[in-house]
Amino acid sequence: MNYFSQKKDVYMKHKKVYVLVICLIALFLAMSHITCRTESTTSEKKDVKSKSKPITAYVSKSLTTITIENGDNFDWPSVEIYINGWDVNPIVDSYQYNYGSVRAKETIKIPLIEFTKGTARFQPMNMAVKTLVVYVPGYDGRVHHY
Repeated sequence: MNYFSQKKDVYMKHKKVYVLVICLIALFLAMSHITCRTESTTSEKKDVKSKSKPITAYVSKSLTTITIENGDNFDWPSVEIYINGWDVNPIVDSYQYNYGSVRAKETIKIPLIEFTKGTARFQPMNMAVKTLVVYVPGYDGRVHHY
């Protein structure tokens, strides 16, 4: 085996490693942009002043962001969003984010790191979103399961 064929063999071995690394990076980037869009279902929690009217919320999630679309023809005066723990005690067990008003048909984006439980922040790289609740005071909360 001459010098050039040895170099070619080394190059081919490294080329396969480079191709594999590039494929893995591309797969990771693709997965981070895949979103899950769910339609809502009625939750068990209802506000004391509930009008028993469900809201229409379309939720998408990516690796680091939650996107919520107000699918109703009316504005939401304020929105409470809960991640995980809704079924037990939402105020204590859920990561929560309070958003101001959302106009009819408006879409909002919230970074997952903004959700808090006490002083703890949701860590999207270490935690999974299992349930997400979109709650508009005066209406039925909407539960999204992942």
